[in-house]
Amino acid sequence: DGPHGVLAYRLVQTVTGPAPVRVTVRHDGSAVIVDVAGGAALPSPERWVHRAQALGGDLSAAAGCLRLVLPVNSDARIAP
Repeated sequence: DGPHGVLAYRLVQTVTGPAPVRVTVRHDGSAVIVDVAGGAALPSPERWVHRAQALGGDLSAAAGCLRLVLPVNSDARIAP
């Protein structure tokens, strides 16, 4: 939801291409973790890391593997 959702959506959209991509999203209680395996290289990874950090999160990017971790409000509810 909000800027967190936009960042996650745009990140996945940026690395998605003709090659198969596996996207996994999970909620661990204090954060939402988005893992992306496969796909294109992330352009300007330092810019994406800065965006994640501006929202209190973190992004790690390696060839063919991304992990975006964004904090969630403890009062927010995740729909089943």
